[in-house]
Amino acid sequence: MTAKAWNLRRSAADALLTITALAIVIATILAVNEKAREKVNSHMDRTQIAADAGGVVSEVQRTVARYVGIAKAQTSSEPTIMIFLGLAAVLTVFMFRT
Repeated sequence: MTAKAWNLRRSAADALLTITALAIVIATILAVNEKAREKVNSHMDRTQIAADAGGVVSEVQRTVARYVGIAKAQTSSEPTIMIFLGLAAVLTVFMFRT
C-alpha cells in the first residue's frame, strides 16, 4: 500500500471518528437538556421535506440555520453545555493531531 493511499484512509477514518464524536455530543445534549430537545422538536417541520435536490439543499440550509439559532440561544442560558462543548472541541482537536 502506498503512503498516499494510507494517508487518505487514515484521514477518512479520522473524519468518521470526528463526525461520530460530534453526533454523540449532540445526542447527549438533546438527551440531557429538555429545553434544547423542545426547541429542536418545535423547529422540525416534517411536512416541508422536499423531494428534489434543490429542495433538499434549501431544507439543509434552513435546518442548519435553526440549529445555529438554537445554539446561540442555549449558549447564553446554559453555561454547563458550553463547558461540555468546549471540552468536546478540545478532544476533537487532539483526535486530529494524533
